[in-house]
Amino acid sequence: MSNITEIAREFGGQSEPIKKGTKKYVPVTERQMAEATAARLEDALNAAKNGDALSPIVRKLFSGYRVKIGYGARNEKIDGMPDQHFPTLEAVSEFLSLVRKMIDEGECDASFRVLLDSYRERAEAGKRARRIKKEALAA
Repeated sequence: MSNITEIAREFGGQSEPIKKGTKKYVPVTERQMAEATAARLEDALNAAKNGDALSPIVRKLFSGYRVKIGYGARNEKIDGMPDQHFPTLEAVSEFLSLVRKMIDEGECDASFRVLLDSYRERAEAGKRARRIKKEALAA
């Protein structure tokens, strides 16, 4: 068993769990959200142009392609941008180009504002829930 530990140490491993500090909160604006989504759209657009449908935004279906324009690592749905279905990657590519242009021109900022407000509301609800739980445990 000690051989395993020694081998792990050679690669930077350790027996104890790695402790990380808390992630620092960085406020985000609607415009930053839009720019991040536009960058992800550009990646999906390039993948579609290369004939690849593997991206968080574009998925291959049995009968074509599904496009879900979302924000963040979980591709969270953006208000006013329902999933769209297309028969070909060329159609997907054209659609993504137009949506990218709309985002760059600021036409979707209101949708990002709605998402940002929902993040704020969820954070406040979480704070309230933690406070209530803490008070209940203290009683």
